[in-house]
Amino acid sequence: MFGEPFGKDIGRMWELNSGRYSSEAYSDIIIRAVAFLYRKGHISKDLSLVDIGSGPGTFAIPMSGHCSSVLCVDSSPGMLERVSGYGIGNISVLLSDCLSMPPGCARDVAFCSLCPPMNCPEGLAAMESVGRRRCIYLSSNNPCPGIEGEIWSALGEEHSYSGYDTKYPERYLRSIGRECERHTFTQTSRSSVPAGELEAMMLRKIGAYRPLGDREREAVREVVSGHSEDGMVYRKNVFRMGMLIWAPVHRYP
Repeated sequence: MFGEPFGKDIGRMWELNSGRYSSEAYSDIIIRAVAFLYRKGHISKDLSLVDIGSGPGTFAIPMSGHCSSVLCVDSSPGMLERVSGYGIGNISVLLSDCLSMPPGCARDVAFCSLCPPMNCPEGLAAMESVGRRRCIYLSSNNPCPGIEGEIWSALGEEHSYSGYDTKYPERYLRSIGRECERHTFTQTSRSSVPAGELEAMMLRKIGAYRPLGDREREAVREVVSGHSEDGMVYRKNVFRMGMLIWAPVHRYP
């Protein structure tokens, strides 16, 4: 979804959500993706890694057990505080814009997952600038945001996650001569959430992108109530993630 929260301040949106950001919807994918990377030798104990747009360490923490060291780069102090709070010895953090990382960030592997600002040619170039041996990029392959999408439609806006599909960066990378591996991971789960709790969750999501007024609150209430059964909302959640792996143009001896 390419909406710009509060105008241009994307960083504010991530900072507002840094304390509650959760990877529960794709926790199984994380386990399988990290195991796959280790099994195929893309990460190993003799390789260092920089996690660009690391968030609260969603992938960095499980990967740290398979790498010599992990550098987490993020522009959100709140996200990096969560990473540091785990006290893992081979993980260090750096507060920086992901598109303009300072010298010294280069590692054997450049890794990035679910980081919208990197979903562009400049972002892929930034990954190559700090990846000595390989780059690994993961993005959402979910075409529709479900209830959230219905709320945006009720507000007169059409948003989807289709622009994040890894087929687009893959096409770009191939157009500039990179050979990419592409893999897809899927996690399906069912959940039941009290309608009031889901309303609060959706208000936080919508509120990250625009000020909340009566119109926004009413849209959330109507859409959620339309899915409610005896005060509960039952959902089937399908999360898809695409992974690209490629060797960057070498800029190092």
